[in-house]
Amino acid sequence: MEKNLSMLWKQMNLTAAVKNTDELTKILTYFADTFPFENMDVLRGSPDLITPQFLVNKLLKQQRGGLCYELNALLYLILRERDYETILVRGTVYTENGWATEGTHVLNVVRLNEKSYVLDVGFGSNISRKPLEIDGDANETPAGTFRVVRRKSEKGTLAYEKLEQGSWTLKYAFHLKEIEWKELNQIKQVITESESSAFNEQIIVSQCLEDETYSINENRLRVRRAEHEKDNEFRSDEELLKTLQTRTNYSIYEQAKNYLLQK
Repeated sequence: MEKNLSMLWKQMNLTAAVKNTDELTKILTYFADTFPFENMDVLRGSPDLITPQFLVNKLLKQQRGGLCYELNALLYLILRERDYETILVRGTVYTENGWATEGTHVLNVVRLNEKSYVLDVGFGSNISRKPLEIDGDANETPAGTFRVVRRKSEKGTLAYEKLEQGSWTLKYAFHLKEIEWKELNQIKQVITESESSAFNEQIIVSQCLEDETYSINENRLRVRRAEHEKDNEFRSDEELLKTLQTRTNYSIYEQAKNYLLQK
């Protein structure tokens, strides 16, 4: 594993650990550009346990993406290797229909120079490509403007919010309570098996890039640049697969093709 992480340092242009927000931004930028948010393992009911070696094999060697409990778990391992004081915590997503399945979002919280920052690379196309200081300044990204504030709700004492039409909208709530590694597999099981899960019904792939965000499901491609958003509807599975082949790594395309053949 150390060998694989050493390769990552070179790809991220990191040298000796300097432990500052600039280095954290480099790491988050690399994750956002490299690892799509994708649910292929959930759709095929993968029984694989989430271990450090599993994450290295899937994300680094196979060049796949993953969901929050995979992407943010790999980020956690990397941050710990860089000697950052970081913890994994659980959050609960809030949607237009109310609270999603409780405690199934995973994120990192880093303590640095007496300040706390949220580092989340597993929230689809709604991620900040920079660390978000709790009660600090908002951050504008291709996906929108985000902030993290102390705000008590029934699901947490902190809130991850997005500026929408001039108002701050809650995206998820969380507590600053560290979770154990084994809880990642519990979350994966809920996401895979629960009837209320939003991730076990159809293909979902999304990414927040430097100049745009995109999201793909089995019906359409949605691309957002600046304030402009456009949907392209798929007329067939072939159009969906062609889009995945263009937008993502070949390994993700192959997973999607096999899933559609087995439906």
